[in-house]
Amino acid sequence: INPTGSTSFGQKFTDGINKNWGGRPIQDLLMGWKYILQEYPEIDQNRTVAAGASYGGYAINWIQGNPELGFGFKALVCHDGVFDTTYNGYATDELFFFNHEWGGRPWDPAAFEASRKYSPAYTVAKWSTPQLTIHSSKDYRLPEGDGIAVFHALQQ
Repeated sequence: INPTGSTSFGQKFTDGINKNWGGRPIQDLLMGWKYILQEYPEIDQNRTVAAGASYGGYAINWIQGNPELGFGFKALVCHDGVFDTTYNGYATDELFFFNHEWGGRPWDPAAFEASRKYSPAYTVAKWSTPQLTIHSSKDYRLPEGDGIAVFHALQQ
């Protein structure tokens, strides 16, 4: 599945994720998942696990906090994923990325609202699916604190 925001379909498609991380891309993933379940009846949804890294790790954390989307995974795996999108604007080594993705600096009102709207950190009260979290100190885009925060959220 190549959701909105992925590469190879032109810059407009890639930029379609801007200010909308938990919107169009997640809907694309959901449509793809429903298609897979419909076309491949041998897949037992009661035994499925989803995994993602980087933006995919963010998507795992977003899916975890939005069970109403209906993915229905029995477990999740987050590898170097964003936990708090707003904090990421301060903590990443790639400052231009946040400004581009969210339309400004983390303290600019529009960027703050957009990043907070799609931040998994504010959905933790709905987390209930077992999840493995893997985070590396060598991923400079996503500091270890994101992984530690996910781990602590899951432990509580």
